[in-house]
Amino acid sequence: MPVSIQLFINPASMKEQREYLNVANRHLRRIIWLMTRNVIQHNSLFRAFFLKKRREGQAYKKAMFATSHKLIRVVFALLSKKIYFDQTVHS
Repeated sequence: MPVSIQLFINPASMKEQREYLNVANRHLRRIIWLMTRNVIQHNSLFRAFFLKKRREGQAYKKAMFATSHKLIRVVFALLSKKIYFDQTVHS
């Protein structure tokens, strides 16, 4: 099920903002969160990316979401190219 986007205008700033509603599959989100947490703990490439985002001043959750997005992109690329992950190549 796709994530629906609801547009609203903030009266204080009068800027259009997007609010993502949590209607996506909660089980899938939970699995991706757990995968991201474990890859940060056990893989130096993803740990360095996560710590870089934290040093840039991003909040914990925002850094986790950025890392999970990177993880999904890497997994998709590996599956598309039918290759195995080799950290020495990807560092």
